[in-house]
Amino acid sequence: MAIYGGLNRLVLVKICPTCEFENLPTIPFCVQCCDSLVSVVPTESIVAANMPCEPSLGTEVRIVCPDCKTENGEGVVRCLYCDCVMC
Repeated sequence: MAIYGGLNRLVLVKICPTCEFENLPTIPFCVQCCDSLVSVVPTESIVAANMPCEPSLGTEVRIVCPDCKTENGEGVVRCLYCDCVMC
């Protein structure tokens, strides 16, 4: 399914079963509440054309996980990839 005309676009997201936050489909834990998304199937969501699908890496502060060395966004409590507590 596609939306044309430049007004909206479809993106795949994983909707957290606990807090209903729309997460990127590639991460195993919710960005907002850290609940597991491993069993959640990505679904299509309509996003306004002027909203980015992913955070901008240029202006956002990135935090590197001490265990797996993966970059996470600012304010993340647990690593989105290995579930390590971010101190």
